[in-house]
Amino acid sequence: MKASLSLIISYIFLCIVGTAVCAALFMVLASLHSFVIGESLSIVSATLFFDGVLFSAPAVAVASLVLLILRTIRWRNVSAFGSILSFIFYILIGIGLWGFALPKFFSYTAEQFSQIQQKNESTKVSSGYFRRQNDKIFYYSRVLPNENADGVFLEENGVPSYAERFSDLPVNVEKSDSYSDILVREAVKTSFFAGEAIEIYKTILFNAQKSLQDGQFSWILFSTLGLSLLSLYAFRFASTWRLASATSVVFGAIFVVLVNYFCFAQKIPAVVLDFYKYLPAIFQKYSISVYFNVLFAVVLCFFGIIKLILRIKRERVLREGEK
Repeated sequence: MKASLSLIISYIFLCIVGTAVCAALFMVLASLHSFVIGESLSIVSATLFFDGVLFSAPAVAVASLVLLILRTIRWRNVSAFGSILSFIFYILIGIGLWGFALPKFFSYTAEQFSQIQQKNESTKVSSGYFRRQNDKIFYYSRVLPNENADGVFLEENGVPSYAERFSDLPVNVEKSDSYSDILVREAVKTSFFAGEAIEIYKTILFNAQKSLQDGQFSWILFSTLGLSLLSLYAFRFASTWRLASATSVVFGAIFVVLVNYFCFAQKIPAVVLDFYKYLPAIFQKYSISVYFNVLFAVVLCFFGIIKLILRIKRERVLREGEK
């Protein structure tokens, strides 16, 4: 019973700490997105922190549930009854999350999410800095209130190279994605893997919101993603070497998320789509991700049961040998 209660306490702790850390990172990055070189930078913002909580809470809640499996892998000297009770508590937490908490969360925060995910379309500049655009280098000595500017531009690849002054002309700026200043984007541009991870999360988040808006049955189909992630509990018994079991859980979770992302983003290999088209029409009503999640969960359930039975038999043999 103590081990089961520790799961709940650990889950709450992971959710609170994880959400706070992710919200703080979101606050810093959002501040940099609106920052313009030459102006004062204010990183601490209660509004941005709250937006970060809304944006990251679903991911943290789901990831924390997966991390609970890693905690159970570390357990030693837990009775069979304690293990079963812990598994029941784990499933109840998962049902509470996917069946109640996430739908309520998305229904109450739909409008806030749409505002958070809107990109900052305004691109600004400040005076006193060089900015490279294509083959030209611009230096704005003064930016006027009407968004025109005075300054100099250099033709870098001209034959011969030359510089020319301009006055009260529209600011020639390159779009810098969601950053207000292209110089900031170049200085703090996220790595490829971080950018891809954020894009994957946004895609899954969008499909979660859309599924909830389409009705309860649509949300149930989307929640098969949660079913496949919950089934990773079977990897707890994957190996007597706990590191191998933990690695299986981590890579299993990454695999499940990536497959669902490819389905949501319609990046499925052609050979899979060709096979899907040959299925009866009644089966083509649902996304490939639904079939994958259900099949993955069923396979892992059988795997976990078989591994658990083998472990119990092995431990029984060891105890009889000690006698």
